[in-house]
Amino acid sequence: MCSGIILTDEPQQVDITEKITPFYDYVFTNDKNTVQVHKDAKKKNLDQDTVFYLPTGFDPEIFNNILKPKHKRDIDVLVAGSMYQNRLEFLDTKCGFLTKYRSKIIGRPANKYDFINKDIESLWENRSLTIEETAEVTKKAKISILIPKETDHSEYGLTNRSKIEPHNLSPRMYEIVACGSIPFVHESMKNVVSEAFGNGGFVVFNESNIESKIKEFLRKTNK
Repeated sequence: MCSGIILTDEPQQVDITEKITPFYDYVFTNDKNTVQVHKDAKKKNLDQDTVFYLPTGFDPEIFNNILKPKHKRDIDVLVAGSMYQNRLEFLDTKCGFLTKYRSKIIGRPANKYDFINKDIESLWENRSLTIEETAEVTKKAKISILIPKETDHSEYGLTNRSKIEPHNLSPRMYEIVACGSIPFVHESMKNVVSEAFGNGGFVVFNESNIESKIKEFLRKTNK
């Protein structure tokens, strides 16, 4: 009987996963940049050819653009997902303008976070979403912002000491597109997003232009 493991949170957890992958016959990782790490880990087993890159995806029965009356796009800007430290810091220090729009920030943090911008904090719903709830709120959003994760999950005790740069596409990207919301992706994610989606269907932003990009998009959308 063959055994296998699917790794869905690479490279953030690679320091732990590389220790366990030699015990499996087949390894599937969601990140291209950790394929070689796991091949090297399995060298002694002489089965390096059983490590594969497997992108994540989404459930089309839940995430789709089939809109019901309650799915009126009455959220201008949505940020939904795990609230890692770097994501909260970005929202806190760079996105004060979101209070000008119908915005929602939803997600649970790993650790307590003290906001500097109390107006942004007022937009934040500190709770986890079910898959179905995530789909419902995404269908109501005109814009969904994607902020990359940190290179490791040290706040969870999971590390990436080699600082392997992520090269994977979050399933959140597929979910946003499937629900008809427009993904706004940080420029650090542009290459990996373009590999899957070409050069259309999303907007690239950075710290200095995110406000102007959102303002222009909503101006055109709300005409």
